[in-house]
Amino acid sequence: MKLSFTCLFASFVMAHIALSASITLTSDSADPRPLKNVAEQLENQCGWRITYEEGPINNREDLRNNVPGFLKGVDPVSLPIATRKYSPFKFTFNQPATPYDRATEIKIIDALLQDYQKSANLPYFDVRHSGNDYSHIVQVFTKDEDGNVIPFEPVLDTPITFPKEMRSIDETVKLILREVAAERSVGITEGTLPTMLFRQVQVAIGANGESARSVLIKALDAAQLQRSADTRVVWHLNCDAHNYYYFNAHIIAGSFKRWPVTEGVPPATQTPIPHPANAWFRQKAAQ
Repeated sequence: MKLSFTCLFASFVMAHIALSASITLTSDSADPRPLKNVAEQLENQCGWRITYEEGPINNREDLRNNVPGFLKGVDPVSLPIATRKYSPFKFTFNQPATPYDRATEIKIIDALLQDYQKSANLPYFDVRHSGNDYSHIVQVFTKDEDGNVIPFEPVLDTPITFPKEMRSIDETVKLILREVAAERSVGITEGTLPTMLFRQVQVAIGANGESARSVLIKALDAAQLQRSADTRVVWHLNCDAHNYYYFNAHIIAGSFKRWPVTEGVPPATQTPIPHPANAWFRQKAAQ
């Protein structure tokens, strides 16, 4: 009996150690958006819905010339490739015992922002958590032309209004972006999108002085209710060196995430765990 108890206790300890493994995510050295890059890795690792929204860069001190070194010598008349200044960024966190504990998810994403703000990168971002499983990384500061750090209202905070009608997701997103562009006097265009979902699914969505972000969430949640509980969309709103915005979206890869219990256990033998948002959406769809 004592031996069995000892074995059980040892198994529990080993399982706890395995489930509390430390994971380090490192940004791609060639990616000028290290925070977005690591957030995408966190999305892929955990199945969390993390959106990303940039703001403008108005001060040249915050830009760097990314022309490759070999071109600088060979082609002296090549135009500069300007991006935000950036440095490699690492984020380390402890793997949660439960993959989809929302409180732990929020705590880890908050820690990601705290570590990023301590790095050598432009510390202009904050994180907001909303809805059933959304976390939004948004730029909330920028510099003016004189180098002063000033507050910035995220573009998707912009209140918009349009009549409620049945439209495709693609038409709805384009309408949201047009309204924002007109209100903020900026250029915004669509980039890479989940084309089949956006063009095939119709939703009846309107807006009455609501933030563009909340209207976007309504549209994507309505599409998820129609199509599949596992069709969870995340978006990125990038802003280039000329302060032109590009809206990209994709479906989170893998509705069911598998935590590596140990490195020696192949993924195929691990138990898939559904995201809790799936149960919430199935319940909503059944009502």
